[in-house]
Amino acid sequence: MSESLEKVMYWFRQDLRLHDNIALKKAHAISKDILHVACNLTDEQTPWGFKRHSLNRHIFRRQAIEALGNTLAKHNQIFICLNGAINSDLNDASDTLTHHSNGASINLKTTRLIIDLARQHNIQNIFCEVLETPEEQQQVKELENAGLIVHGSVQSSLYEDNQLPFTVAQTPDIFTNFRQSVEQSNKFKAQEQPHNPLASLFPITKKSNNPFLNNALLATPVDHRSSFPFDLEPWLGDENSALQHVSRYFLSPNPQTYKLTRNALTGIDYSTHFSPWLANGALSPRTIWQALKKHEQMQGANDSTYWIGFELLWREHFRLMGRKHGAALFKQNGLKNIPQRNQSQSSQPPHQSHQSQQTFKGALAHQNQRQSTHDRASQSATQTDQNFQRWQTGETDHPFINAAMRELVTTGFLSNRLRQIVASYAIHDLGINWLFGAAWFEHCLIDYDVHSNQGNWAYIAGVGTDPRGGRQFNTDKQMKEYDPQGLYQKRWQA
Repeated sequence: MSESLEKVMYWFRQDLRLHDNIALKKAHAISKDILHVACNLTDEQTPWGFKRHSLNRHIFRRQAIEALGNTLAKHNQIFICLNGAINSDLNDASDTLTHHSNGASINLKTTRLIIDLARQHNIQNIFCEVLETPEEQQQVKELENAGLIVHGSVQSSLYEDNQLPFTVAQTPDIFTNFRQSVEQSNKFKAQEQPHNPLASLFPITKKSNNPFLNNALLATPVDHRSSFPFDLEPWLGDENSALQHVSRYFLSPNPQTYKLTRNALTGIDYSTHFSPWLANGALSPRTIWQALKKHEQMQGANDSTYWIGFELLWREHFRLMGRKHGAALFKQNGLKNIPQRNQSQSSQPPHQSHQSQQTFKGALAHQNQRQSTHDRASQSATQTDQNFQRWQTGETDHPFINAAMRELVTTGFLSNRLRQIVASYAIHDLGINWLFGAAWFEHCLIDYDVHSNQGNWAYIAGVGTDPRGGRQFNTDKQMKEYDPQGLYQKRWQA
């Protein structure tokens, strides 16, 4: 697209940042009149009897959105937040906004609000990042069905497609094969730098304070035991906090010992703690990669610094698996029945009805497409699976599991080691449907990422990409190894 467009919209999805934002940069290259839009999380009920998003998730995303709007306002850019938000300079947009004194968002359909806003401002072209998962693809289809032109860019990944040594459809399903192929590729060694911050394209024209610091909802105290206390300024959900954390972390000696400490259960410095900002898009993986390489140049490379990059490759692989297999990762059998999984396949997930897919994401996004009574009953944990409720609330027969589930619900965060342990316990010890567990993690986690969450749960359940057919942890052994004195259990006792 070379011609200049009149007014366009930029829709922030899971890319709540100005730095390393390809799609946003394209929008500003094509138009000087841009309406920036972001959406808060909604509050729909899931078929499993709980709301889709916890208060912790609402708060963390709101922090990122409102700080982003504040930054854009400083650069004299127009920003609107839909579903109960602030920081709009457009008086005539009030009918598309939902304002609540307590900051709670109304369950209004995101795409409907965007369509109405676009029509109100005579906008036909919308720029955004591409998210190749069923529900997110359906959102784009609804915009296109309404006559809007959507210009999407794949971003928020470590690599652009042309940097990979294979097509998305040919991505190896086995992580080790993927990693080895990427690491041996010359394209991998020639990793590009992050794209320049968009903020450099226009001057600061007015001062603006962080609006969310005085907001009652966003100032809700986080439990003092949290390993990610996002009520404190260094841990807020916005882009500036993310970039400062990256700088602070890689200036510290912590990367040099990451592999030794990463399996700890609690604390603010045992791991990188990048995941919440990666999940809401306030931070790009390429920015982390660049900082990691700079750290290695300054302080030296070792197994621990390599392992930080290794974890970024895991994240990349899960994203590519989502793009390659699409709706299959949201079905009960996952990838289990897909033949010749490493052979060439279409990189575009099939556009089937969410009802026929019988997927968790589809059930949430399109509850108007009713499943049969039998299907709904078989998927309702509140009716058929008391073990699920006990696991949710930390009332199982195992105190180690109970402590972890209390931390998850209370803080919205949990160490990677504990996530694997509680997922294994749910699936293999309690017989819980893995889709139920994935849904509960989506509800709770402030660092929820659809690709990593679905991929990890499928992996442990044995219907993902694990060549060994799933992972079952011995909970007693894990407790003795990682909490031998019971300090973690005491920390999170009822």
